[in-house]
Amino acid sequence: MAAEAPAEAGEGHIPPSDAVLFILVCFSIGIFIRLCLRWTKIPYTAMLLLWGLAIGFLQLANPATQAFTNTLQLWLSMEPHLLLLVFLPIIGFSAAIGQEPHMLRKSWVQIMVLAWPGVVIQFLLIALCAKYAFPYDWSWPECLLFGAMLSATDPVAVVAVLQEVGASQKLACVIDGESLVNDGSALVIFLLLQKIVEGQQVTVAGGIAQFCLLAVVGMLLGIAFGAVTSWLLDNIFRDATLTTIVTLVSAYSSYYVADRLVGASGLLAVVCNGFTMSLIGGRQITMRVEDAMHSFWGVLEWSANTILFVWMGIVLAIVLPPSHEETVITDQPIHLEPRDAAYVVLLYVWLQAARTVLLLVCWIPFNYTGYPLTWRSALVMVWGGLRGAVGMVMALFIFLDEQIHDSSFRSYCIFYMGTMAFFTVSINGGTTKALLQWLGFMSYTPEQLGTLHHVIEDMDEMREKRLVELHPDEVLGEPEPDAVNVSVRGV
Repeated sequence: MAAEAPAEAGEGHIPPSDAVLFILVCFSIGIFIRLCLRWTKIPYTAMLLLWGLAIGFLQLANPATQAFTNTLQLWLSMEPHLLLLVFLPIIGFSAAIGQEPHMLRKSWVQIMVLAWPGVVIQFLLIALCAKYAFPYDWSWPECLLFGAMLSATDPVAVVAVLQEVGASQKLACVIDGESLVNDGSALVIFLLLQKIVEGQQVTVAGGIAQFCLLAVVGMLLGIAFGAVTSWLLDNIFRDATLTTIVTLVSAYSSYYVADRLVGASGLLAVVCNGFTMSLIGGRQITMRVEDAMHSFWGVLEWSANTILFVWMGIVLAIVLPPSHEETVITDQPIHLEPRDAAYVVLLYVWLQAARTVLLLVCWIPFNYTGYPLTWRSALVMVWGGLRGAVGMVMALFIFLDEQIHDSSFRSYCIFYMGTMAFFTVSINGGTTKALLQWLGFMSYTPEQLGTLHHVIEDMDEMREKRLVELHPDEVLGEPEPDAVNVSVRGV
């Protein structure tokens, strides 16, 4: 059998087992980067993109590395819908299930305002940039599809910093919740426009009906799955394995039923499933079970982001060289030129401006619902408009879609999505802590300092009371209150 393998490879056959090599390489890179994060300020996902670029350039420079070239061919030939089915349930559900119930209820209207009218405003502004500022002469459907792709936000780095420094849980809830529903709404618009770009005939009435099916039915299915799953979780007691498996089955089932069986938005179904479970589910879940469940979903989210960002870096390396030759990894021709670097800068600035316009338009409805929006919070929200995993999945979806005949447009989508993900994660995500400090989010208010002072006083009083109650022990001997006091002061 071993002697036959080279012959099969020579005939162009690639064993499906070679796909495992790519996963192992991605995880190894992810582990190495996590170990090195203490010595660098570059965000994790930006480092993954750089490693993917390095691997892609190495493959182009030295195609003799046949084993890894084979595994890249397998992943680049993956059916786009399978790509969405594998990764989107993880990306959507892992963040949605971890929301704080009270803040989610309070911020729900604000989240919906940003995620629906806000997405429309943002993707139209990006489409205007693509149509009138870029020299590529794209059609309006292509420009709108490009705008929908870049409208999906992924502020994971910003939310992580907000949680790390304890700056504002309310702001983190709004930003994170907006990005989750935003991803679903952007994907709905993306799927509608993709049919037009592919050349399918879509009438106004048909488009409205399709939108209602994708958005409304998708959200209702997600709520239904979340309610049923919450009922199941309430009848499971102290079984971490079963609880975790139920959430996993619920996430993928809601996506599959909505996307493949009903034709609705699978991502919106998954997000609403997770939101519903955050609001009403798991009242009987113990702290230990909840920690185990969230740890499991954290591992899945880390795995999905690691694979996607490395994959995006490799695909970027395929389209970056200013050449028009076919590569050993894909037969898609290259259409990039050096001038496109200037348009990367233009697009990055335009994205920040579009995000600013979005917050200005939504300022009044924001302050009449939920938590009031201050100018400091608005600035953090503008800066928190990172691009990430969902946008990259849509870019890869375009790149692998052979029904879109303009290969130049497909290459530009992967190029601009990858560069925007890298720059927003590196610049915006990497400077968020400094921005929070400058805006005063990391300093305590007098009320917070007063509360903290009272807590410390209560703890000291409890300590003194316990020390007085201590008695000699046959094994440990006489109690030593002075030694305890010295140790506590040292802490």
